[in-house]
Amino acid sequence: MAILISPSKNAAAIPVAAFLAVVLLSASAFLPGLPLAGPAYAASQYVVISAEPASGDFPAGKVLVVGDSIVVPENSTVTLLGEDGSVVAIPGPVNVAVTEDALETSGETADKAEKNRSTLSKLATLLAGNQKSASSLGVSRGFNAKQEVKGLANPWVLSIHESAQGCVLNEPLRLGRSSPVKAISIEVEGENNDKVAQLNWPAGESVIELPEKFAPSAREIVVRAGGKSVLIDLNLIPDNVRPDDPMAVLGWMVEKGCDGQALAFTRLLVHQAQ
Repeated sequence: MAILISPSKNAAAIPVAAFLAVVLLSASAFLPGLPLAGPAYAASQYVVISAEPASGDFPAGKVLVVGDSIVVPENSTVTLLGEDGSVVAIPGPVNVAVTEDALETSGETADKAEKNRSTLSKLATLLAGNQKSASSLGVSRGFNAKQEVKGLANPWVLSIHESAQGCVLNEPLRLGRSSPVKAISIEVEGENNDKVAQLNWPAGESVIELPEKFAPSAREIVVRAGGKSVLIDLNLIPDNVRPDDPMAVLGWMVEKGCDGQALAFTRLLVHQAQ
């Protein structure tokens, strides 16, 4: 079991779930009906998912394990994701360390821990390889005045800007664009060219919902807008991946190549923690 402790001589070890702003996340404020589950066991390693302001000591994607020190200066916050799905937002000034504590686990929890550790490693690689995107994980521009997730900040909204893998829930498909200033017309084509729709996308709207004939279980869709065609390969969330389990969702997204959505999901975790 990993514990974050203060280096103070008289400081008692504090389990991760009780340290500072440990957030057992609930995304219900942003994704109605999808509360994120709390951890089933303790984390033994963490990945930095945000540092505000940006920090050379704690770049997004850095993995922290037992024995590592975490020195957060004043007016800074480092946000960590544990392999158990917990998110720890650590505001400075503070100097803490990750230490080890004994933890008995069953074979089932040990297997889950190993799977989540693998997910954390893949996410760390994704974050480290996307520093431009990762550096903005902590900003609030993806949220409206009511702190509701909007546009492409929603990890279940598919981008129309480039061909990519798309990870979707079993619900109507939604497309997103980065700039909703102007009204545009788009054409959406289903697999085998058997479903086509011409849609008007109003100005001021960053997300548009597709007609029901474009099922999330389909293999792919093609979106044409502004003279550009984008192919989105659809990946429907499997029954064994719970939308309220952040590590399961992130592991599935990364495995399927839904990198942009995985980053958006991570951004949502950061926002919730802070």
